[in-house]
Amino acid sequence: RDSLKVFFTNYKDADALYISAYISDYYLNDIDFSKEYYKQFIDSFPENEHFKKAKSRFEAIEQSILDTLPEIIDFPLRRFFQVWTL
Repeated sequence: RDSLKVFFTNYKDADALYISAYISDYYLNDIDFSKEYYKQFIDSFPENEHFKKAKSRFEAIEQSILDTLPEIIDFPLRRFFQVWTL
């Protein structure tokens, strides 16, 4: 992934950036880099053949994060009230 990112940086190769995002997403499960690379790709290459897939995946990752936030925020509160009521 990192070599592809360097290749993209040096040559502005859209496929290298998309593949970096894809590898970060599906093989490394690295949400931070996946989001960053997909976002950079969709901002930079709206006419590319992979644009729709990248945009769809970026939006899915964003939605997944938003769906998970209430659970993350709510858990300490639930735990606090469980302890408080004991």
